[in-house]
Amino acid sequence: MGETKDYPKKYWWVVIVALPIVLGLIAVVPGLMSKAGGGAPPSVSQTGVGNIQQTGAGSVINDYSSKMYVTNVSIIEAEYAKYQGQPLSDQVKRQIEQAVADGVAGRHAESIRLFAELARKVPVPALYNNLGVEYAKSGQTDSAQKAFQEAIAKDPQHKEAKNNLALLPAKRAPAPSAGGRSIVVEASTVPTVVVEPLAGNPDALKEVHLADPGTKLEGSYQIRYAPQPGSPTIVNAGSYDVVVKTAGGGGFVLARNVEIKDGTRVRINPNALLGNILVEPLTLKGFPEIKELTVFEAGSTGYRTIFQRTDRLGVALPIIPGSYDIFGKTAEGGDFVLAKNVAVKARETNTIKTNTEVAAIVVHDPKIAGSKVEAVYVLVSGATTIAAQSDHFEKPMIVVPGESYDVALKQPGGVATIKRKITPKRGELIAVP
Repeated sequence: MGETKDYPKKYWWVVIVALPIVLGLIAVVPGLMSKAGGGAPPSVSQTGVGNIQQTGAGSVINDYSSKMYVTNVSIIEAEYAKYQGQPLSDQVKRQIEQAVADGVAGRHAESIRLFAELARKVPVPALYNNLGVEYAKSGQTDSAQKAFQEAIAKDPQHKEAKNNLALLPAKRAPAPSAGGRSIVVEASTVPTVVVEPLAGNPDALKEVHLADPGTKLEGSYQIRYAPQPGSPTIVNAGSYDVVVKTAGGGGFVLARNVEIKDGTRVRINPNALLGNILVEPLTLKGFPEIKELTVFEAGSTGYRTIFQRTDRLGVALPIIPGSYDIFGKTAEGGDFVLAKNVAVKARETNTIKTNTEVAAIVVHDPKIAGSKVEAVYVLVSGATTIAAQSDHFEKPMIVVPGESYDVALKQPGGVATIKRKITPKRGELIAVP
């Protein structure tokens, strides 16, 4: 055995030397900016921190493994026979297997849609339990609780549902220290700042920075201090902008020109400053799965600041009050506009009911022998502006309901319009031809 060195004692000075690192420059443009423009829907996909799955105190994903499902179809068959007095059809069995497979593969929106549909047709405890698991994995705790309780109401001894219900995180009360006020000034021996944790989902704000007044997210800015939520940080007296970076890779200025004087402690309560946007999962049959959401300032174009971004629907996204446009990306890579001019107020949650905010168009293969179609276009009716496009047939494309569209096919010999003036209603899937 070699000599064991006492590193904590010998190298205590490393901590002091490392502290000034937080004063370095940080470039936020790659993580917070996106370019959009032209006739086609803007692309909002980015790489980097926005693609890292959020875990920790606010996540229930890691608490629900596939073993919490009732995957044995024979068990569900027995329950159905017990409650309904008849056997399951082969088609329903296949739907159950597909719903479980989608959930295990992480396609939670599609799994929720299938389980919800199945629970209506086959109202047995095991299916309500499975629906609850999917809601829990998507962060929809209230809906998960209702589904588990529905299973238990039908069978008070249902072991899986009771265990799953016990795993749901308890609701947290809002942080009380600032008394609901956004900024509180207290006495202190030295200038100090405290940024309180975000109630309910503290991990939603990934980083907090104190920067110089007038900080713009369109470029780089200098971090003066990086306070950890809930922990006092001693600072130099002065005025600062409070900048936050979100778990999904967005960011915004939480508060501007916050003055911290000698002999004071400034306590900043984000719960009183922020509102939330919550986008419900898309569960309509035949519609594509939504893979990503990105939130921009309403009406902005070109290079735009990303305020919020997530790959999880049904989770509240904290954001400063304002008006926002929400763009989505499907699992197949299609970009679309989900909602525009979404108003957010402090301490309020604006819920987007996705099923009633979108429509879709699917173009079937006309089966013209010898034809070569390179792309399928959904155009703004009477114009050449592309509202949605696909590289092949049978691929549903999400569009804004209530607007008029033409459908065209791009071929080596030119573009031909095969359908004109389609006006889908909210939640409607229109097939062409």
